[in-house]
Amino acid sequence: MSGAMGDTVKPLDGIRVLDLTHVLAGPYATLFLAQAGAEVIKIERPGTGELARRHLVRAADGRTVDHTMAYLNRGKKGVTLDLRSEEGREIFIELVKISDVVMENFTATTMRRLGLDYATLAEINPRIVYTSVSGFGHDDIYPGPYTERPAFNLIAQAMSGIMDITGERDGPPVPTGVAIGDLVAGIFAVSGTLMALRHRDLTGRGQHVDVAMYDSLASFSQRALLRYHLTDELPTRGNDARENPLGAFRVADGYVVMTTMGDAMWDRLCTLIDRTDLRDDPDLNPDTARGRRYDQVLRPILEEWARERTRAEVVELFRAADLPAAPVQNVHDLLHCPQLRARRMVYEVDDPRRGRLAFTGNPIKLSRVPEEEPAPAPELGEDTDEVLAKLLDLDGARLIGLRARNVV
Repeated sequence: MSGAMGDTVKPLDGIRVLDLTHVLAGPYATLFLAQAGAEVIKIERPGTGELARRHLVRAADGRTVDHTMAYLNRGKKGVTLDLRSEEGREIFIELVKISDVVMENFTATTMRRLGLDYATLAEINPRIVYTSVSGFGHDDIYPGPYTERPAFNLIAQAMSGIMDITGERDGPPVPTGVAIGDLVAGIFAVSGTLMALRHRDLTGRGQHVDVAMYDSLASFSQRALLRYHLTDELPTRGNDARENPLGAFRVADGYVVMTTMGDAMWDRLCTLIDRTDLRDDPDLNPDTARGRRYDQVLRPILEEWARERTRAEVVELFRAADLPAAPVQNVHDLLHCPQLRARRMVYEVDDPRRGRLAFTGNPIKLSRVPEEEPAPAPELGEDTDEVLAKLLDLDGARLIGLRARNVV
């Protein structure tokens, strides 16, 4: 691996994770744990599996691909186990005794009803780290009035304050185009799990890691919240409340974003677009005035200047003037981006069951841990016999009986 000395040891070698998560937030978290070397055992309901298995797309070549499952569950082992049955629960308890982490994204009520909540499992294995990802959090650490409310990405975005400041000034609130409510909570779940494992190293005991989607996105509104607390002024959508000019403007083949900060950058921008008359315009000084007038004044000027220039040409002109700018890229651009390819942030693989697939890579780059291509996402229950035979010493006859009773 260029620029790195590769060790054979991975950061989470020896850590076993029982993954009860489904769809997006939880599987996104356990994907990172798997990539860091943890043995992640994905446990699903026999027969049907988790909901992501039914998220299908028709590829251009006619294939039908469970794309959500394929992306989020690479590098994991697939086990089926009916946790609603007494036998299934008993098997899970035996796995808990020899594992390090349990991760789930159900409600507290669901896990208590199954007898698989943190308090119960901590009695069985005091060293277990139990990570929960939910809409509004569980009720054993900091109970809140919304604990039992259902939540999805859109709910978290709406309540967090992020949607209220996203979109055009006179338009409706707009959610981001990706499910940041799930993804951000998943990232915090990874961080919390690693903190709890380190705390276990120091104390010998595990703990409950409680991550809420609402909490996670609300933390992103810190700056806006403090500003409102100090000024009593609600932030608005659009660019007129910004502290410096920033935003997108149309060019010949799409959009470019730009920003400047301070008089030196402003001077260089005025020179670049051949509008030195704007340098000392009292309506465009200081930065805050330029920010307030970006949509009404600066964007039309930039769009006229860039009307016959491409994204690449505009960005290069800004770069040559030592000014920040970037193209607004779509996923076609990402797939073919030389920077992402060089950083192994976009790569293609041949999945033996799904065919040729493209994935984004791991954004955490470690100099002593070479990146390896994760194994494809498992088929439903693919590793059940191997895992239960190896870890719990279940023999073939027992496994046949469990399968006949739909326990696995």
